[in-house]
Amino acid sequence: MKKHSPHQPGAVSVAVACHEGDWPCQEWPGADSTTLSVRWVRPPYISLRRGSWDVVVLRCRHPLSELPRLREAMGERSLPVLLVCPTADTEQVTTALKLGAIGYLVDGDISSRALTIAATSAAEGHTCLSPTASSALQKGVSPGFGPVGDEARLRMALSPREREVMDLLASGFGVAEIGQRLSLTRKTVRNYLTSVYSKLGISNRTSAVLLWLGAKEPPTHGGSAPPG
Repeated sequence: MKKHSPHQPGAVSVAVACHEGDWPCQEWPGADSTTLSVRWVRPPYISLRRGSWDVVVLRCRHPLSELPRLREAMGERSLPVLLVCPTADTEQVTTALKLGAIGYLVDGDISSRALTIAATSAAEGHTCLSPTASSALQKGVSPGFGPVGDEARLRMALSPREREVMDLLASGFGVAEIGQRLSLTRKTVRNYLTSVYSKLGISNRTSAVLLWLGAKEPPTHGGSAPPG
């Protein structure tokens, strides 16, 4: 069994919930994970009710059944859950996010560094989608969700820069990567996202991504602000 990384002051506390021998990235945690304190939790995950965790990374092959099982094991605790799965399809990714997962990573997309970044971002409440998961969501956009319908109204509610931020967010990029691509500071990216949430009538990144990709119905209120 892989040993957990030693706790360091200020480190993000990560619980990796998975079956013995089912972890796909054997080099993690490693040299890229010095900012994390990682512990391994086996089913039935009851130990998650104790300890001070910042984020749970759930590795499983059937997230739609395993995620509710994990939530039940946590009891009244509410922790961000980042999924790591071998496959992704539209229904699986969409339903997992609707069930409360904060992110979805696919085995073939991940590396030690990517996992560290995703775990840290998820602990801060950021939605994390690997490219394959993001592509699966995009394939699920309804044919009726087009330029003359809800999508156009959503995009019209945002400024050109806000639309750029949302396009990158929905493609699986985090705040730091969006900032690099658009030559913006992290604070500026976060300010844009706050503005987007207000205009679209939502409260978090997961809802924003689902809404932007057409996997979530637009709210009946909000989203009517003029472009900024």
